[in-house]
Amino acid sequence: MSRLYASIDSDARKTQATSRGHKQISAHVRGWDDGVEVQAFADETGVGFYIYQTGGSNGAMNPKLIATLRDGQVILPIDVQYPIDRAEAQAGFTE
Repeated sequence: MSRLYASIDSDARKTQATSRGHKQISAHVRGWDDGVEVQAFADETGVGFYIYQTGGSNGAMNPKLIATLRDGQVILPIDVQYPIDRAEAQAGFTE
């Protein structure tokens, strides 16, 4: 059994190994207990990224937002209560 696993999802999927996105694409790279999910999005102002800590393949925890990357700046959620919901993070960032 592999110790590392990755999955990619997008709004314009080609195959599991090759993906492209028009408005969003995400990748979840993980081991059994720990992982990182990166969600990339494109909107009218450019491209941004949400980076989450995950509980890995066993799903031991809900994803926690650990950083946002936008316009060359890393935004750390120091004033955000953990765990933060993906929808809350996206609503707060893109509205």
